[in-house]
Parts: sequence; C-alpha cells; structure tokens
Amino acid sequence: MLTKVFLSPLFSFPIPWMKQYYQNFNSLPAGWEHIIFTDMDLESSENIAVVKMNVEQFTDLVEKKTGVRPYVPVPSPKFGDMRPAFGLIFEDYLKGADFWGHTDFDMVMGDLDRFVPESVLEKCDIFSDDPGAVNGIFTLYRNESKINRLFMDCPDWRFIFTDTVYHAFDEAAFTVTVNKFAEEGKIRFTSGRRHSHDRHGVGRVEINSGHLYQDGMEIMAFHFRHTKRWPL
Repeated sequence: MLTKVFLSPLFSFPIPWMKQYYQNFNSLPAGWEHIIFTDMDLESSENIAVVKMNVEQFTDLVEKKTGVRPYVPVPSPKFGDMRPAFGLIFEDYLKGADFWGHTDFDMVMGDLDRFVPESVLEKCDIFSDDPGAVNGIFTLYRNESKINRLFMDCPDWRFIFTDTVYHAFDEAAFTVTVNKFAEEGKIRFTSGRRHSHDRHGVGRVEINSGHLYQDGMEIMAFHFRHTKRWPL
C-alpha cells in the first residue's frame, strides 16, 4: 500500500468548517494522511497529524532547507508559493512516505482510491487533478530527491520565494518546468480533471458510503473556493 501525505502550513487563519474537514478526511481509507503545521489549537486524529509551528519557525525551516529566506506574511496565501518545495522543506516528516502533496481546506474528498488508484501512481512521478498543469488543490509528488528538488530547476524560484507578491508558483511558473521535463522524458507527469468546483454551481453535494456525488454524478473531490461554506 502506498502512503500519500498532504502537507499544509496553516498560520493564524481559523477555518470555520475545520470539524467537518476533520470528519471527512478521517473517513478516508488507510494510506491517505495529512500533516498540518500550525500555530492554532488543533489536535491530531486518525488520518491527520498536527505539528506545532509558527510562521517564524516555518520561515526559518524554508531558509534552512533551500538556502533562501522567503517572504511569508500572516495571514496570507503567500506560503503557497513554497508548495512545490514542500517535499524538501518538510523532508524530515516524510520518512516512509511514497508520495507527498498539497491541497486546500476548502475541499471535500470522495473516494480517492477509485480516482487516484495505486496503479496510476506507480507509473508517474507527479499526479495533478488539472489537465496539463500542477493543481494547488490536489497534486501528489513521488517522494524522492529528484522530484523534491525539481522546483530549483525553475529559473525564478528564488525571486518568487522572496517577492512580496503571491505568484501561484505551483500553477504558473512551476507548471512550465514540469511540462518541460515531462516532454523531455525526465519525469512522468499524469494529469486530468476528476473534481468539481463551485464556480460551476454547487448543486446537490452528498456523500454515500465514502463516495462523493454532485447532482448524482460521482466526483473525486469538491472545491468550494467561492462559497466558503461546507457544502454537505
């Protein structure tokens, strides 16, 4: 069984639906885990591990692992520019993990094993739920040095880390690097769309025996970025 570990810094930004998020993620089958690095009052549970960390400690850790001290104000999405580097930044927490990834808290997860089977992961180095692009809300990376350091092959990564502007590095400049390396045969990149998004309308979202449906159609996950209300 492959172990897939999502990594999420969360500093001074309370999530109103965190109880529901915990319940949903803890219902996932074995092999799916989430580590939250936070300065808030959260506790570990079945599939979720909480590591106490504040933004200063996170900044120190990024500098220690990458040699670059990032600009990370709080609260801000700016930490998201470090997502492609999480495998290196948090390498000490990934012992034994086969894949690591990033996601968001405004997500409901469905039957991940059906939509991201191990037979697919075994044949790729990066899996993204967005055709031809790295997806901030759901991307998995093989936990090995070549992939964990791939972000360093993007010419602008140092500037992006230190700039005061949020660049959505994962979905923009880093995507260019991933596609380039995939085209050259240096990495194996698999992508496709398996989730739904509230920009298309919420409709009826429900879970039945671990399967997530929107208006009767099974989906891998539901992203409620705009409504910011737990949809179940």
